[in-house]
Amino acid sequence: MSALATNQHGKVCGTPDYSAETGGSGPVWASAVDVYETENEFVIDAQLPGIKKEELQIQLENNLLTIKGVRRPETDENVKALRIERSYGAFNRSFKVPGNVDQNSIKSEFSQGTLKVHLPKREEEKPRQIEIAVN
Repeated sequence: MSALATNQHGKVCGTPDYSAETGGSGPVWASAVDVYETENEFVIDAQLPGIKKEELQIQLENNLLTIKGVRRPETDENVKALRIERSYGAFNRSFKVPGNVDQNSIKSEFSQGTLKVHLPKREEEKPRQIEIAVN
């Protein structure tokens, strides 16, 4: 399991942080998130259907990366909803950033409801081969 797998409280990565937006009562919904590691980076892949870029925030503070936002229902005064199964409202996800991440090079991209946050590893932290000398 990688260092990105737990947050500052030791919870499994991506465990929703209920406190910030809801006063501790829990979010209205939680985004689905995958976290994976390559040789060069960690990637957080969040599925955020129905959210506009303007409603998203990514914050890095004290080695904690937080993704938060709001999904708002589309409203039409002429339509009476008979059943609503999709969740709306605020969400807040936090991830502990490992020490080997170059925090100044973190980048994100948002396209078609998918947010990807790229956390590149520092050069000196990448695995390298050590040549074996023959005597």
